[in-house]
Amino acid sequence: MEHYAELCRKYADTWVAVVNKKVVAFGEKLTEEKGESIRKEIGRPFVTFFVEGEARIL
Repeated sequence: MEHYAELCRKYADTWVAVVNKKVVAFGEKLTEEKGESIRKEIGRPFVTFFVEGEARIL
């Protein structure tokens, strides 16, 4: 994914919503309601993914 390292620096350990290669929303939790609100605001589907920060060994 292009620019993933930059996303890791800015949005580590958060959910990110992307449209047209731009971050349109982010946060610790992505609820169904929040997703619906984002979709209504931008008027189209969007891509979401979790940006992992540092590796963790459990």
